[in-house]
Amino acid sequence: MIEIKDDPRVPIAREVKMAQRALYSRMEKSITQLTEATDRLTEAEDVAKSIQSQVKDKEGKEFEDLGKASKTIQDSIKVKREIITGRKFEKQGYGQTLPSYATGQDF
Repeated sequence: MIEIKDDPRVPIAREVKMAQRALYSRMEKSITQLTEATDRLTEAEDVAKSIQSQVKDKEGKEFEDLGKASKTIQDSIKVKREIITGRKFEKQGYGQTLPSYATGQDF
């Protein structure tokens, strides 16, 4: 294991180090939760796509309703993913808007 020591020329208070470690711990928990959420969204999207492909060629009101519900679920998943990761900007060129992320902050 590698041990990183502080630069002795730069004085850093112990309270600052403890606050940084607490922040890193909170950030790690948030990142883990977001990763699990996006993994679940991916799994749900795969299931919805699978259902939609299975009922695509079938005839009947039940199959149509199931296909529409699957499409609605996929659209909902897309919106949730955009909230977490930011909207994918499709256009090229100048005037791009900054994305909004799960933290609610624009960068």
